Amino acid sequence: MKINKLIVLLLFLVFGSIVLPSSVSFGQDQGTKTSESEARWNKMSEAEKQTLRDRFNKWESMPKEEKDKLTSKWEKFKSLPPEKREKIRAAFKKWQSLDPERKAQIKERLAKFRNMDPKVRAEKIEKLKQRLKERRERPQRAQRPNRR
Repeated sequence: MKINKLIVLLLFLVFGSIVLPSSVSFGQDQGTKTSESEARWNKMSEAEKQTLRDRFNKWESMPKEEKDKLTSKWEKFKSLPPEKREKIRAAFKKWQSLDPERKAQIKERLAKFRNMDPKVRAEKIEKLKQRLKERRERPQRAQRPNRR
């Protein structure tokens, strides 16, 4: 089975490393990479393998426009400095760790914010920026000795 490099890049973004079965290749010059991928594939649980298969099938069934949109986002992500990419990955991991109820609350607040009157939204953004600036400028409180 042949897939294009974009799919591998998307899998890399989602899983943090490339783990594909040996049947996936990019040509004859991939000898060691194929054996490394095969070793990683063989170490995966059946559930992990099924997740990859499902995501691959989802990608294959996506309309071209959606694939193009994801490709564009991937290219933008790749062009970011490593520190920024790491921050995004950390935020994504934190998001994944949230329970569904908390995610729903955040999504609801974000939807409210997006649907807000543009003037009100701009005012709220400015207030938030000001609070963040004040927080950064505030001197750190000295450590208090433990009282017993």
